[in-house]
Amino acid sequence: MGAEDLADPRAELIRQLLEYKKFKDAANLLEAAADQQKERFPRPDSIIERLKPEAEPEIDIEQVSVWDLLEAFGVIMKATGAVGDISHIKDDTPIDLYQIEILHRLQTDGPMTFERLFESKPNRVVMLGLFLALLELIRERLVWAKQPKPLASIYLKALTEEPAEQAVQNAMLATAAESEAAQPSQARERQKPPIPITEVPPKSEPSSSLEEYEKIEPAEKNKQSHEQDF
Repeated sequence: MGAEDLADPRAELIRQLLEYKKFKDAANLLEAAADQQKERFPRPDSIIERLKPEAEPEIDIEQVSVWDLLEAFGVIMKATGAVGDISHIKDDTPIDLYQIEILHRLQTDGPMTFERLFESKPNRVVMLGLFLALLELIRERLVWAKQPKPLASIYLKALTEEPAEQAVQNAMLATAAESEAAQPSQARERQKPPIPITEVPPKSEPSSSLEEYEKIEPAEKNKQSHEQDF
């Protein structure tokens, strides 16, 4: 990472976001896009411009793109103060618990702004966990996000009335089933028991030409001797 990136607190935010938890779609996408854009914009004016690709990323987030959410989240993090080192802050909370918290809150309180979701949170690590959980909820189509116009507030709304815990668990099971179905057939073949190998006895070696000659030679001599007697 270059000196320019370290000087930008938003660049540090992206680095910590990617290192904090593995969000299987968004994290890989952001990292790849960052590498591509770094070559195109050696000295970007902002981290958002550096990350934004020429085409929309291949992640289905309905009306609001992942870049809109990322930019809004960057504004919230910046408002909390300079982004410092958060590696010493421990948070073992699974992403699915954050998902349940968000979905239950939207079901109970109704639609709300993106900014309101992060109000009164204790630290940046929790905010990062909530942000990743929100991306997952939108990907699973359990939460809807919409921005009426550019630079306007992003609104969030629950898309299911199913109890939050059950809805998140069902979504996780569906994702696991899809991953299992997508496994290549080669992997399933490797799980089959090996075919037993049956040893085939070696074929008997044919007699050498010398052995054949030794068998034939006495018979020829006897034949010649018999002819001389006549």
